[in-house]
Amino acid sequence: MVIYKMRGLICYCSNTGNTELTCKYIDKNISNAHFDFYNISEGGYFNLDEYDIIGFGTYTYWWGVPEVFENFIDSLSKQKDKNAFMFNTYSHFSGNTQKDMYAKLKEKGFKIISAHSLHVPTSYPPKRAKKKNISNSPNFKEFWKFNCFINRLDGYIDRLSKERKVDEVKIKTNIIGLMLCRYLRPRIKNVMGKKYVDRKLCTQCGECQKVCPYDAVVFKGKITFDRSKCRSCWACFNNCPQQAIYTEDVKGAGQYKEPCKQLTMKLK
Repeated sequence: MVIYKMRGLICYCSNTGNTELTCKYIDKNISNAHFDFYNISEGGYFNLDEYDIIGFGTYTYWWGVPEVFENFIDSLSKQKDKNAFMFNTYSHFSGNTQKDMYAKLKEKGFKIISAHSLHVPTSYPPKRAKKKNISNSPNFKEFWKFNCFINRLDGYIDRLSKERKVDEVKIKTNIIGLMLCRYLRPRIKNVMGKKYVDRKLCTQCGECQKVCPYDAVVFKGKITFDRSKCRSCWACFNNCPQQAIYTEDVKGAGQYKEPCKQLTMKLK
């Protein structure tokens, strides 16, 4: 008997690797589908028509979906009830991320059959610099719920492979998250403040310009920052190999370049 294994694609946005690690963990624990990965920061060609199910994963940016991921969804072609699932990682408060992503994907014609928010260690440098409860997430209960989500998703994929119906998931609006996104997020895009470069440490490798999702890093002989484009995502700070980038409040501490050991061990 030939067992059909569905083909899937996970499109993701990962600033520091937490969300990317989550994508790979989902793939390893799904038995009824094989997933390819599409990192939106790297770009490249893909064809949604070649896949049976699409996954969408992002980190939470100030209680909602990061602008770069919203732009990616907007760029997708219109679908007709294409089966999809979505997930987000967050370090403090998921806010309205799920509802915002759900609305965006629905506009594009995707049918969302499952969704989850995973609590992960913070990658926010000011908080990491204070070293207060920054690496323990997800706790036992959160991790158990995450695995339950994966098991349910695997079951849904099995039903789809047998051409059986799977209902669309319902996503509730987080009122507090909605208010924070609508009224406060537009005001905090420059919360990172003015950025500086330690010329003694900088090797002009250009990594900060490469990882910036908003083209806010200008590299012409020396590094400068376009504050009108910056969204305070800290990608330049977190990924500088020499820790040469700093702000008025954070210098030489709090960098989160890749998933911490605790998260890596849980999602191995």
